[in-house]
This record gives sequence, C-alpha cells and structure tokens, in this order.
Amino acid sequence: MKQLSSYTIYLCFFIICQVSVLGTFAQTNRYKIIYRHCLQMDTTKVLADTMGREAVLIGDNNASSYVFAKLPGNLTPKPEGITMENILNEKKSGTNKYTIGSGKRFDTIGNIVYFDKTNDSIFVREKMINDYVITKEKLPQINWKISIESKIIQQYTCMKATCDFRGRSYIAWFTNEIPISEGPWKFKGLPGLILEMEDTKQQVKLYATEIEYPTKETVTRFVESGIPISLQKYMEYRNEEMHQQMKGVEAALQSQEHSDKVDLNTRVKTKIGLYGLEIRQN
Repeated sequence: MKQLSSYTIYLCFFIICQVSVLGTFAQTNRYKIIYRHCLQMDTTKVLADTMGREAVLIGDNNASSYVFAKLPGNLTPKPEGITMENILNEKKSGTNKYTIGSGKRFDTIGNIVYFDKTNDSIFVREKMINDYVITKEKLPQINWKISIESKIIQQYTCMKATCDFRGRSYIAWFTNEIPISEGPWKFKGLPGLILEMEDTKQQVKLYATEIEYPTKETVTRFVESGIPISLQKYMEYRNEEMHQQMKGVEAALQSQEHSDKVDLNTRVKTKIGLYGLEIRQN
C-alpha cells in the first residue's frame, strides 16, 4: 500500500511538471510587438509630415492579429455621413452619383490584419471613407531577397531584405534572434521577426517600438464587422473614394482667387490610386 502511494505521488508530481513545462512552452510561443504604423497619403510629400499610429501585433503558433487605427474605448464615434451600403447599391444601379459626406469615424475595434496560420489565410478589416470593409485572401507570396547587409535595431542584429509588393518597393530589417517568422501588416515569410519596414519613396514606414517575447497576452479572434468585398473591389472602391475626395479638394481650391489649377490637377492625378499600402491588386 505504501509503495502504491509513493508511486501515485511520483506520478502526480511527474504530470504536474509536464503540464508546467508545456505551459511554459506554449507561453514562449506567444509574442506581442508594438509598431509605429506610418503612412503618407499625399504622394508629393514624404514621411516627415506624418505622425503615424500605434499598431499592436499579438500572435502564437496558430494565428496573429495586427490592430491599428483604433479609437480609444472611452470615446465614441461621431455621427456618420453616407454609408458604404449606399455606395454599393448605387454602383449596382449604375447611377454612381454618390457624394462623400462626413464619413465614418474610426471605432473601438479598429483596422485588423488577421493571419490564420493553420489555413494560410489573411483576413482584413479596414476603414474606408464611409464604412468598414472585409477582405479575405490566401497569404500573399512575397519574393524576398535577403542581402548580407546588417544593422543593430533595439539591441538585435538585423539583416536586410527587399521586395516589391502590390505597387511599392520595400526595404525590411529582420532578426533571427527572435525565432518568429512574423512582421507588421501583411509582411510575413522571412526567417525571423521584421523590426522595420520602409518603402523606397519614403511614404510608408512600419517599425517596432516595443517587443514582448514571450507574452501572456492571447490573440483576439477576427471581428467580421463590415461589408465583405473582394480584393479587386476593394482597390476599385479605394480609388473611387480618392477620386471623389480629390474632386472636392479641387473644387474648393479652384474657388480661391489665387489657386493654381495646373499644379492641383497634377497633384490629384498623382494621388489617385496611391491611398494605402496597396496600390494595385498584384
């Protein structure tokens, strides 16, 4: 009886140790990276004129969620203008005569890029001028080119990688000292964690400000609060919104006595289609 009791105690102790080890292992595979998400929407300027927003990447072995442009929980959105649903209905009817109202404000959920690692899929919730839209796609295959250049970022040795992705050329700095194949937004696939991303025209910059690895925080499930559209439609609506918005700016400036119409037209044409990180679908 004593032998059985000793064996039972030993078995219980062994199980507790295993659970503890497994729990620690699971925890070490969780990570939280805070980025600064900077985007200059005026193509005649560079990032010196933009403040950027905080973005939080939380992930584990199964999924990750990159959240940015989020309204603080203690605030509420202001009244909105015309909705995306109105726009979609007018698109179907062929009238296409909607006007941009005050627009939808950011909510407490924010923009989300959710990476489902088990199904190799990306789900995006993003605010357009008049509503949030939802797009889904397989994880984009990025043709990374890794060079021998290196530099130190936040005490980590980082290697340089370059790529062309959906209309922009990027330079990335990643470290394999943090064994996570991750990065901000849709940038994945390098053998390490991306700490800094910048496009060659200095209009996009995403860089890590805080690294918590391991972390106790867990990945929040994707919130499908918005209008589902295809990636192609997303690009069409984004361009259409910019076109309508810039027409309003053009009209306002042309009403001024000393407005430069030629220069303004050049600026409008330059901006159309360049709102956001993705300029084109492929």
